[in-house]
Amino acid sequence: MGALPGASLTPTQAHNRIKLYLKPDYEFRRSDDYYSFVSILQSANPQNSTWFIKDGQEFLQLMGDATEFFVFKRFSPTRMSHQRLALIKTFYLFNAAISLYSQSVHPLLRHLAKHYSDKRQVRHGSYLAADIRSHRDSSALYSLINNNLDRVALTINNCMGNCMARRSFDELDNPQSGLHVFKALITPLHEYIKRFKPTGHFDSFTTLVHNLAQWLEQWGNAICSSSTGFADSIVDLPVEQRQHTFTQLNKSIKPLVDLARRSEATIRRVQPEPKRPARMDPANRQRALLLQMQVTHQPPGELREGGPQHENDHASIKDIRVVPPHSELASTAPPYLPGNIAEAPHHLPSESMERLLDIQFRLLREELMYVRHLSRLDEALTTRNSAPIRTSVGVILDDLAKPPTEKTQLSELMKKNGGLYKCEQDRDSIRFSLFTNVRFGPMACDRRGISVELHFDAPPGDARHQSQAKRTAYWESVGKKRLTQGGLVVLLWKTDDGSPRVYLGSICSSFNDLLDSAKKHENRIKVRVSFFDAEVELRILRRLQKSQKEEKETKFLIESPAMFESIRPFLETLKAQEPTSFPFTDYLPLFDSGDLSQIKVAPPAYAHPQFDFNLRMLFDQPRDLYLRPHDTNSVARAITMLKQESRLDDTQAEAMVGALTSEVSLIQGPPGTGKSYTGIEILRVLIANNIRPILLIAFTNHALDNIIVRVLEKKITDKIVRLGSRSADETVAELSLDKILMNVNKTRKDRAQGRAFGQMKRAEEAMKEFMDEIVGEKSRTARFNDHLSIHYPLHHSELNNPPFWIRELFEDSRDHSSEHPNKQSQHRSLDDFWREGRDLAFITYPPLAASRGSSTPAARRGGGRGKNRRAAHPDTSKNDGGTAPILDRATWTDTRETFFEDICGSRAIPPSPTTDRGINQLLQEPQMWNMSKAERDRLNAHLNQEMLEGSQQEQLEEFERLKERYREANVEWKEIQDKTKLEVLANAVIIGCTTNGIVLSLLFR
Repeated sequence: MGALPGASLTPTQAHNRIKLYLKPDYEFRRSDDYYSFVSILQSANPQNSTWFIKDGQEFLQLMGDATEFFVFKRFSPTRMSHQRLALIKTFYLFNAAISLYSQSVHPLLRHLAKHYSDKRQVRHGSYLAADIRSHRDSSALYSLINNNLDRVALTINNCMGNCMARRSFDELDNPQSGLHVFKALITPLHEYIKRFKPTGHFDSFTTLVHNLAQWLEQWGNAICSSSTGFADSIVDLPVEQRQHTFTQLNKSIKPLVDLARRSEATIRRVQPEPKRPARMDPANRQRALLLQMQVTHQPPGELREGGPQHENDHASIKDIRVVPPHSELASTAPPYLPGNIAEAPHHLPSESMERLLDIQFRLLREELMYVRHLSRLDEALTTRNSAPIRTSVGVILDDLAKPPTEKTQLSELMKKNGGLYKCEQDRDSIRFSLFTNVRFGPMACDRRGISVELHFDAPPGDARHQSQAKRTAYWESVGKKRLTQGGLVVLLWKTDDGSPRVYLGSICSSFNDLLDSAKKHENRIKVRVSFFDAEVELRILRRLQKSQKEEKETKFLIESPAMFESIRPFLETLKAQEPTSFPFTDYLPLFDSGDLSQIKVAPPAYAHPQFDFNLRMLFDQPRDLYLRPHDTNSVARAITMLKQESRLDDTQAEAMVGALTSEVSLIQGPPGTGKSYTGIEILRVLIANNIRPILLIAFTNHALDNIIVRVLEKKITDKIVRLGSRSADETVAELSLDKILMNVNKTRKDRAQGRAFGQMKRAEEAMKEFMDEIVGEKSRTARFNDHLSIHYPLHHSELNNPPFWIRELFEDSRDHSSEHPNKQSQHRSLDDFWREGRDLAFITYPPLAASRGSSTPAARRGGGRGKNRRAAHPDTSKNDGGTAPILDRATWTDTRETFFEDICGSRAIPPSPTTDRGINQLLQEPQMWNMSKAERDRLNAHLNQEMLEGSQQEQLEEFERLKERYREANVEWKEIQDKTKLEVLANAVIIGCTTNGIVLSLLFR
């Protein structure tokens, strides 16, 4: 839609005129009101030289949060005779803005912000960040539509009803074609259903879609007939162009109609009756199989009689988690696996795209998660981890459920600290690696997300060898098959008083990290794992808040052979993509008849009735030959001329014309018949006729490289981007997306990318500091003192003001640690000194166990800080760095009496406390240095539990906040990365890739 009259106001004029529409009592009464309103909005645009950035910002501030109020609530559906096409034109404005700015606008006024944000960002060389933010803001427009869909639908229905009754879409002095009106309504609805499920506005959505389809049919029949009877400018076009336009609009609305019908069936729980064979032929094995499947068929999830089998059992694949949770892995019920043949029973409508995606998703997921996943024969012969995940988990859970006295494969492996689990089940040989004694290290953030460090026993054999070289050689020999980056692992976690839980994760540490840990530790190794379940992250966080010595639980790690991360993106795309948005939906579903001969294949969508190909490049002596896909005479002539005069033989000529005139084409034949040659020539024709971009998909990297090399050799085009980095050809490798991104001019994106990367790094550092605070000894001491000062101030004062002789002992211990910087101090703080009872050990004979590791420095020195203390006590003078011997009673008494005489002026040794008071009395009596060792242990345990309970919720909330902060930064980082990749792809003529899930998910985005 072009600019409306009056859409060139200055900022001052716009400010003054918009105030009328912001008054609380204002209502739109005539269509002229809408045109005036929209013209004010259109005045704020980059082409209007009177507007500057500050003007736009002030304009936005003036209008504030009134967007929803004046866009929807003031459109009164009771005044349709006056409004007519006003709201439809407003939708057209939305649609035009979306198309112009890559589908990235906020409702109307945020659209103005986009203009000014873009201008500002371009001047600073970082417009990419503005695009990313605008992309996120575009959802706000559709949120606005979603919140008011009932009212919007009612207004459109009334407006369009009036227009259809008048047989004209003209408004005032602005003639309008139905082509623009229907596109303006259909396109936003397509965008809407990508973002929202219309179940909350079921009646409004389905009524609007069905009415649109009916109006389109009426309008199309009218404009395509000899006597149109409809006032529309499109009737001036040739009839074949009108028919083509009507056909394309019908194609665009068909997905909406299919979705409306599917929503009706879902909301009302309408299940179509399964089709049964009309006649049963005993010789027809497939019919017999179908009959058997129909008899035993049980639908999934909530449709099943008796309800879902577990929490991840759903009728819709959109609700299924790709990674199975504990309840699914522990379930003994067989999964719902639909038949992948025509007429097989299914809970979704037959011959529908939704049904096809459901089947493919469920079967691929089952193959990945539960079936032996070995890509090569040599892996099948050499791998030691070939059991399906569900089977592995099942046998472990069975063993854990048995009495502790019963001998099991698990109990035997626990004695050996892990190894290879081997058993027979249902004629299958089960083999998988089991790692024992799992301990948690710190959690961290990186670009792969939240991960946790796991420590566990190394597998038996050379992995536990005393020689570092042997251990290194072992992991280098199996490094590509065991604990590999991206591999799937299962954590089984069982507490003594609870049932076991199962959590799946992916290894995110590298092989070099694994090798380093094996070099440092003889019997233990460590990896970093990113878990898929947020529950286990919070559980690990709570575990880290406690001392490792307090653990009373069992944890195992099971290694799976599945390379999960290579397939997961494909599964996520299958479940997230709207079925109607997939290409070729008329041909892909399973047809009940099994007969595709009656399906009419349409010409390519870009081939309008007047479109033609020039085939001159197929002749050795170039000559013009035009092929019009919609003209049967032109098609026949092209085939004849190609057979007679081109480089192609007869079958190649027919294949060429068939491919160019059909949106779906299959070329098949035995080796040596020229299939690859024909494919190259098809690429030549498409590129010469400016048909781009072309997506070239091959099953293997070798096949893809061969085609790209031939395109380059024949100089068809060099604007090729290859997705993926596994190219053996050096020339093709230079065309990889990663290589191109390295060489692209980064000036325009450096600031946005640097800012996003900086935010992500700050989030990572914040998470690291948070984890250090939870598990670090230093922070634990600080929390102990803080807790005392807040809740028990008298205890805190007593602890930090000990008797003079205790202070002297503590200071001497600190001095001794400074004399031996390589020897870790055993007395990290005063509260540690109190907790460990070092003062009690000094005045107790025979010495307490706590003091036998090394004597108190003051005792070794013979008392205080006199110059000749060490010389006066030769019994310990040479033992500063070693273990002090236990002195005889007389010598021990003499050293203590000397110490107290120097410090206190008296040779009397204070008595050691032996009281055993309860916790309530200890909390009331703050004399902490007068407590016995048993009392100190009791009070310390109580205070630690109080600290844990008091800080746990706060720390969990902080953990969630940091996770969300990191997630937002990571999303922005990935959006900038993807945006840059898509910009490179947009300039390519050929995009080459293999059938890899990650690659295809990028293309879907």
